[in-house]
This record gives sequence, structure tokens and C-alpha cells, in this order.
Amino acid sequence: MTELTTGAVFASEHLNRSLHAYLRTAVSPSDDKELSIKCRIALVSDLDRSHPRRFRLNDLDRAVRIWWPDDLFVDGKWPLFDELIHQLMVRNGDFLQYRDDKVQAYARLAAEVEPTLLVGWHFAGWILDSQASPHDVARVVDSQLPFYAPPPRPNKHYAEGHVHLGGIHFDALALLGNLADELSHQFQSEFRPLRELTTTLLTADLQAPPAGTLDPESFRSRCIRALSDNELQAKMDDIDWSLLLDRHRLEAEVGGPWLKAQIARAMLAGDQSRAWRWLVVFLWYSYRHADCNEYVRVAVFYLFGKLMQLRHQLIMDGQGLTRFTQLYYNNQLRKTVDVDASTMDVVARMFAGKQDLAEIKISPDLFSAGLTATLAKAVARHSGVASPEFGMAPSPVTVKSYIEQLERWHFCVHFLRREKYVRSRAALWEDANKFAEALARESGWNLDEFAGGHINPDYRFNPGRWLRGLDIAGDENLVRSEVFAPVLRWLRHGLLPRPPDEHGSAGFHLSIHAGEDYAHPLSGLRHVDETVRFCELRSGDRIGHGLALGIEPITWVEHHGDMILSVDEHLDNLVWAWHQACTLSARLPLAAQIVPRLERRISRFLRESSWYDGQFSRSTPQQLYEAWDLRRNCHYQFSSNPVRMYDPQLEAAVPDYDRLMAGRDGTKGSAERIYLHCQEKAHQEKSIKNVLVRQPSGDVDAMDGLPKKTGDVLLHDFETAEDLEFMCALQDFLLNRYDAMGLIIEANPTSNVYIARLENHSQHPIFRWYPPNETCLVQGMQWNRFGLRRGPIKVLINTDDPGIMPTTLRTEYALLGEAAIDLGYSRTCVESWLERLREFGLDEFNRNHLPIFEKKTHFE
Repeated sequence: MTELTTGAVFASEHLNRSLHAYLRTAVSPSDDKELSIKCRIALVSDLDRSHPRRFRLNDLDRAVRIWWPDDLFVDGKWPLFDELIHQLMVRNGDFLQYRDDKVQAYARLAAEVEPTLLVGWHFAGWILDSQASPHDVARVVDSQLPFYAPPPRPNKHYAEGHVHLGGIHFDALALLGNLADELSHQFQSEFRPLRELTTTLLTADLQAPPAGTLDPESFRSRCIRALSDNELQAKMDDIDWSLLLDRHRLEAEVGGPWLKAQIARAMLAGDQSRAWRWLVVFLWYSYRHADCNEYVRVAVFYLFGKLMQLRHQLIMDGQGLTRFTQLYYNNQLRKTVDVDASTMDVVARMFAGKQDLAEIKISPDLFSAGLTATLAKAVARHSGVASPEFGMAPSPVTVKSYIEQLERWHFCVHFLRREKYVRSRAALWEDANKFAEALARESGWNLDEFAGGHINPDYRFNPGRWLRGLDIAGDENLVRSEVFAPVLRWLRHGLLPRPPDEHGSAGFHLSIHAGEDYAHPLSGLRHVDETVRFCELRSGDRIGHGLALGIEPITWVEHHGDMILSVDEHLDNLVWAWHQACTLSARLPLAAQIVPRLERRISRFLRESSWYDGQFSRSTPQQLYEAWDLRRNCHYQFSSNPVRMYDPQLEAAVPDYDRLMAGRDGTKGSAERIYLHCQEKAHQEKSIKNVLVRQPSGDVDAMDGLPKKTGDVLLHDFETAEDLEFMCALQDFLLNRYDAMGLIIEANPTSNVYIARLENHSQHPIFRWYPPNETCLVQGMQWNRFGLRRGPIKVLINTDDPGIMPTTLRTEYALLGEAAIDLGYSRTCVESWLERLREFGLDEFNRNHLPIFEKKTHFE
């Protein structure tokens, strides 16, 4: 209730409108008790609407009366935040951090309210209640860690293996930075009132006499002007940070003016994340000060509420990868963030420990000397290492220390699943060729940020080695892995040009998003298998997310309900499942039992597919499966090369060239002709039917195992308990196969909880893939009840998109540790398990990393 109430306080539109109406009142403030009553009514209403049938109204009303007292804006006390800090956080010397045993509750709250609001409230109260010196206050506030995680242990460092550079942003949304910049017209209506209200709060003395000089009427008129709906009003001036600092730099005592100076210093230093923290402390300090005016307190509260509502546009909420890609990852609000200004916060999140490592995902067009130099400079600055200036002849020790910082990361390039690549494979190959050319580019790299680059007399510089992995990211429901597989095979196996002075390098490893979000359990499993087969994954390669391999189908269906997918996808699923069932039938009686039913369903839905015509009416499931397997070929490259001549791209892209040519000539069997026919139909305008798949009900015909009625547009099918049980066995079968191949699953716990259909971290499939205690993998036990697994599969822990899903890497480990204890594992067992997972991450980074700088020998 406490966490939900806090979220509602900052998310309630009704409450926000009540505060806005109060601030817009030009006359003297009305009775504060009346405002509190309106706010409580709004809170109860929105809480009940957001969580229907969960709480009784009288319980909600009683709780809200406790957390929102009548005198909230009168005395500056707020029991809700005091209780939350007591429940979730602990003061550890200079650090305020989340409690080790409350990580999941803290993470849930962080999705609703930016944690700096809690931290700032605590520090504001500490400043007011203590006699701390300016030096002590500055040290404490400046030393706080990202996400307010506990300080890293110096003897344990971590490796991030799956983190998107574009998915990290600091929690301030760069709103503070945008106070000084002109925002795009698209966001003026949202940002302008907040920017001008913040300007008003920063440039006014918010304490009334005797502590300050606040003129209530003047302040109120400025706020009314800031919140005016009149878009033609005169533009208010942006804050001059230099002037603000000059005005308050000589303040000798901690107070409102001194806090303003700290905000200005941070802004002028380009550290907007630190400036945001100081701003929150300043506003809460003003709010909690005994001489603060009630109207000022309402203004501060309103500002924080509106900022949190804007933050909700960037923080993932809800389910599904499509929601994530369309609403959050590509949200235009995030594009207002200045890259250089936010890089320090990005680095602070990824490299919390002095020796932490990271494999960072970027798009192919982002790999450049400019981006890498910005990151290199930020990493060195964060670690306290000076960037050498080669015009000043730096010492060898300085250069060596700096180069060590440049070896702490490498990149994994991810091609985005864009619809344009489905329509034009030529565009994909063009982009792949540009990426290959970038690997050989020499210009732009001889910078001080790279220790002189190629002109360094003591080190050989290999910038191409910063690219170590290849990936496909984005909505796999929109674009399947088969589109990218030929390109990845070529980039991995082809002879790619490199600068003349580079030594030999190992090839790329693959780390591909698959099985993350899916419309049907078989769709998710097939997407994973397509990725493994078509991209030719090998030992050491990684499956990103892979949830379809772990979430039990019966659980997934119960959470998801009706499943709607295209008839083509449904047919692919049935054909693929039929092949797996035939493979397993000798070992698993359940698999043999469902083969006949799968064959009947295939026969029925084949005739409904978008590419079907009469010539394929007698196609067997085996022929359909072989046609599916031929999708690993690139039809664009095949059709563009009617006469086979040696071409490295063609060799990699069309491994079945001879078979396909025989199918085109009519001298080969049906599988090849089905594949070619489907490719020719792929880009034709057509109406594709959809299938509604449910669990069985009373309208099922027991004779043929199919629904009695179908519509012209929406077809119907169902999955029996035996079908779902077979899918669970199939998960075990594939896990065992992939483990034997040496594949690794990249788990992103918080991201998976947000995007997938998981209620909490205890439901994460890592406890099935690699449980803390392997006794549950003994044959017949919980995670090996079909006897198809020989042990766990290796798993790496990562953050994916910290910021969009607020977390840090150490927080991910803490969340899994708390979840494991909730599941009944002992703390000793859990700590040993987490240590093994940590070591996996370090080993995998070092396995794939190649030195960017190599010491030259005296022969060179």
C-alpha cells in the first residue's frame, strides 16, 4: 500500500489538476485543509482505478489519510517519505543506499518514482536537523552512487555483457539541462511550464522573513505566469548559471543560496546528473524549511509530480517488446538528451567498480572515432585517470594507466529489425557493406583520446578490435532472424578488410536477441531455433533473453490468455513442432502421441496459408519442414546471381545454391519449389488470415480434435494440456541441445520482468536454466521431469536497458539473490551461486576481448 500510494501521488492526473488549479489562483491561498481533502479524494479515486478490486475503499481512505495529512503543506512534514526511507533505505556512512533485503520493493518503487526524490528528501532533512559543514554536505551529496546502490566491493568487479548504449539515460531526463537549452517545438507545451516554474523557484528566495526575503504576492504572480496556458506570452529568460554561481559563490553557510551555488557548479561542469541531485535537495530543503510559504510547498510538490509524469514516458511500463520499441526506446523525449552531457552518467552506471568491464551494444552507424573518443574520455575521467596530451610528451606511466581504461570495454553491433529490410534485402546488404568498410577506416583515430592512435610510437593501435560481437535487436515479431542470418554469416566468416598495421584478430561472436517476446510459446521456441540454426551459432555464442526457453507454456498461456497470430506463423509453428516431436518420439511417449494431431492441424492450416495453391495440396510435413529450413538462404542474393560465380557474399548467403537452382529448373523435389514459391509470394499484396488459439472448451469436436466452426477472417485452434506439456518437454530438449553446443543465455532479469509476462523476479526462468542448487535438475525432479536434461546451461546476468528499466548490474545480482532466498534457497547457497554467475560474466568478456593496444617490440 505504501509503495502504491507513493506512485499514485506522482502519477495522479486528478491530484495534479487540483494542485495546478490552486497555483493558478491569483488571490490569497484558500484553506490548506480544503486542498488536502481534494488531493486525498483524487488519490483514492486514482488508486482504485489503477488497482481495481484490490482494496476496499475504506482501507484506501484510511491509508491516504495517514500518508497525506491535512497539514502536509503547512509544516513541511511528510510521513509517507519518512516511512519509505525507513523501510527501503539505509545510511551507510556518506552513502544512502537501498537495503539488501528490500531490493525488489525498492526496484518496484523506482519504476514509479525516481529514487533521487527519496534521497533528496532525506538529505534536506539531515541538513536542516544537523550542523553539518558545507564541505561535509558537498562530499555526501556528490558521492552518491547511480541508483543509490551499495558501494562496490573493491575485491569484486563485474562484467556487463548485454547493455544498449542507447538504453541508458540518467534519471533527470536531462530536464535540468534543457532549462538552458531551447527544446524542440514538439515538447514546448510539456516542458515550457516546468522549465519556467523551475526557473522561478531557483531565482527566488523561497524562505519568508526572517530567514529569507520572499514576497508571497510577487512569487505567486511569477508562478501564475509560468503556468499560464497563453502560448503567446512573453518568453521568460533561461537561467544564467554563471551569474547564479557568482551571486552565491561566497555563501559560507549551508542554506538555500549555498545549495543554488552547488547546482550552478554542477551545471557549468557539464554534470547534469549531479546537478539534478542538488536541485532535488534544494527544493526539498526549501519545502521542509520552517519559514517556507505554503504556496511555495505546493509549487515544489506540483513540479515534482509533473516531472515524474514525464519520466513515466521513458520508464517501461506494461508488457511486450513492441510496446518497448515503439513507446520507450524510440521515445522522442530521450532524443533531447545531449550525448556528451549524459555520457558521464552512462559511464557511472556501467563502470561502478574501478575494474568493471562491459560489452556495449550499438548500431552499426554509431561506431566512429567521435563516439568512441567521447566514451574513452568519460571512462578515464570517471576512474580518475588523466587523459594524456601527446603534444606535452606524457610519461609512459600516464599512458599505460590511460590505456588500461580503454581496454575495459568493447562493442557488439546490433542490426535493428526494421521493416525496410523485409521489403529490401538489398538495403540490408548495403548497410552491412558500409559497416565492413568502417572496420578498415583509418581516418579520425589519431586523437589524444586514443593515446595518439596510429602515431603512438610505443603501441600498435587496433581500433577495429573494439567491435567484437554481432547481434540482431528489436521486435522479432516484426522481423525474423532469417532476414539477417545470411549477412551475419558473411560478416563472421568472410575476409573483411582491416588497416594495414593491424595484427590478426579472432572473428566476431554472436549475441542475438531471440525468444524475448512472442505471440505463442511455439513461436518463441521456433524463433530461438531459427536463430541458432540459420545464424549458425557455435560454442561461446549467446542467446539474448531466451525467455521462450524457460517460461513454462502452461504458465505463459494462463497469463496471456487468447493467442492471435497469422495463419502463416501458426503453420510454421506446427511444422516445426512436428519435426521436433518426430525427433523426440523414440525417447518421449508424449511426443509420439501428439504427432498425428499435429499432422491433422498442418493439413488443415496449409490450405489457409497466404502462399498456398493447388500444386502443394499433397505436400507432406517433412517437405514443409525442409522448405522452412531452406529459409537460411538469402533469396535476394540467389536471384541476383543466376550464374554461379565465386562471390564471398553469395557463398555465405546461399549455402544451398545448387539445391535451389535444381528446384527452379524443376529437377528437384517439393521442398525447394515450396521455398521458392513462398519467396515469390512474400512481397505481393495479400490478405492474410489470423488464427485465434485458446485452451480447449466445449466447442471442440472430439473426433478430429479441431474446432467446429471457423470464420472467413479469423480461424480457430486450441492447445490441449498434452500440447502444452509437450512444449515444456521441448524446452528441456532444446536447453540440453544448446548446452551441448556450448551456447549461453543472456539473462536480463529486470528487463524480462518488465517486457515479458513475469510478476516478479522469483518467476524468472534463470532458476530453471541455472538453479542455485542443481538437485532440482536430477531426472524426475522439478526442472527435469522428462529426463531430457543433463544439467544446467550457462547464463550471464546483464541489465539490457538501465534507465528505461531502472537498475544497475549489481542491483540485478541483488534482485536475483533476494528472489532466490524467497524461493527457499539458503543464503550461503545463493551467495555461492551469484559468485559463479559473476565469474561467468568476467570469463566471457575476457574470452571475447582483444587488446586494442599492443606494446610494440624493438623490431618494429
